Amino acid sequence: MTCFSTFYEFIKVDDYATSTQDVEIKPCGVQFGDLTEEQAAELEFFLNNHTTETA
Repeated sequence: MTCFSTFYEFIKVDDYATSTQDVEIKPCGVQFGDLTEEQAAELEFFLNNHTTETA
């Protein structure tokens, strides 16, 4: 059972892109389902200690 979904950004290589070979696909986000309190705490710890703020 998957408890998260990954979202992707599709970027056309140029304005004339006509196939999937002409598109760059980049993961750009994750959405989690319901988390236990322990899972939420572990995720918050990970984000606070192993990521950088970009927004």
